[in-house]
Order: sequence, then C-alpha cells, then structure tokens
Amino acid sequence: MNSKCILITGSDGLVGSESAYYFSNLGYKIIGIDNNSRAIDIANAAEHLMYFGQYGTALKVLSNNIPDRTSSIEKQRIETAIVVSLYMSQEYHKAIEHLNSILTDSLSPSIKQIVYAGKSIEQSQGPFNALEYYHNLSINSNLFNRYVSPRILICKFNVQPSAKLERELSRIRFDYPYSSEINYILGKHSSLNGNSKDACGFYESGSSGRELYPEYSQLCQSALTEHCNSALEN
Repeated sequence: MNSKCILITGSDGLVGSESAYYFSNLGYKIIGIDNNSRAIDIANAAEHLMYFGQYGTALKVLSNNIPDRTSSIEKQRIETAIVVSLYMSQEYHKAIEHLNSILTDSLSPSIKQIVYAGKSIEQSQGPFNALEYYHNLSINSNLFNRYVSPRILICKFNVQPSAKLERELSRIRFDYPYSSEINYILGKHSSLNGNSKDACGFYESGSSGRELYPEYSQLCQSALTEHCNSALEN
C-alpha cells in the first residue's frame, strides 16, 4: 500500500476524476478539491440562453450531468431553469412532471418552479385546474401573496373577465414580478373592447419590463408596434 497522498484539484471534472481514479488504483490516498464551477457554468450558460429566448438549447445544456456535490443554491438554479425552459418550450406536461419529481425527491422547489408549473397547468389543463393547484399550495404567506395571488386573479379573469377583476389586476401589476404578463392581458382585453388608448398604455408599460424571461415584454412590444404606433402617428 502506497503511503503517499496526492492532492488533485478539479477532482469533479473529467481530467480530475480520471486522475483520481487512476492514482487511487495505484494505491495512493487521494485528496480531491473542486469548487463545483462546472455546475455554476451550466447554470450561467442556461440562464444566458434563456434570456435570449433559446430555451431548447438551454435544455440541452441542462441535460449535462451535474456533479454530486453541487451546492443547494446551484441545484436550485438548475432545477428552476429546467422547469422554466420546459414551460417556454411548451412542454407543459414535462414541466409539471419535473416539479413532481422534485417533490418526490423531498427537495424544496423554488417559487419560480412552483409558479411556472402552475402556468403549465393553466396552458395544458385550463384555468380551473390551475386554480385548484394554486389554492392547495402550502407556502409562505408573503410568497403566496406576491407570486400566487396574482396568478389566481389572472386565472379568474381568463375564465370570466369583469370590471372588478380588471381593476384588481391593474392595481397589482406594478408589484407583480412578471408585470408584463398582466399588462399584456389587460391590453388585449382593452383592445378587444375597442379601448385602443388604454390598450396602448398597457402595451407600452409592459414593453418596458426588464424581467429575466422577456416572454410577455416582447409580446407587448410587438402589439405596441403593430396596433399602437400607427394609431399614435395618426
């Protein structure tokens, strides 16, 4: 038995792990050091691709094996990116299944995972099932009020629009982290009801959103360009 030790940096990487395996078989005691930057690199690359709307490519990046000793923070970033990218790729059932697998593994999902799984239910199963999902959530009341309550209002508005729900959505839209979505919904509703001025105001407000996932800010910008700019010029 060799009494010598070998210190291997980057021991979770390809070269480092192979080196550890090789020298371990020769009888050396191995001390491995790794900062898990591979997981950080995967999360950073995926989030960068998602920002530019390349969700399919982000999913390919996220399919890489994640080191076992990845920190809980990086695991959370990666799991969140997977759920969001599945939703954005219209893989709604897979997004829901992925959240269920997280719960099955007794992990605590992030609020973004919870919300985007809910949005997947809205798209694939309809607002009534989504309302049941949202009402059965057991999460911190502050998070519920900030992230979930607006989604409940959105579902109710999509089922049966009313002046009361419209006022409530308009009131909370600046406090909701994904306010562009509310602006787009209200803009579309106003446009269908012939209120072009209000519609353009909502679209303009939504297009200026600086959200991590610019899905609805881009829709607001397109609607603003298509329906409002020419009207303003006239």
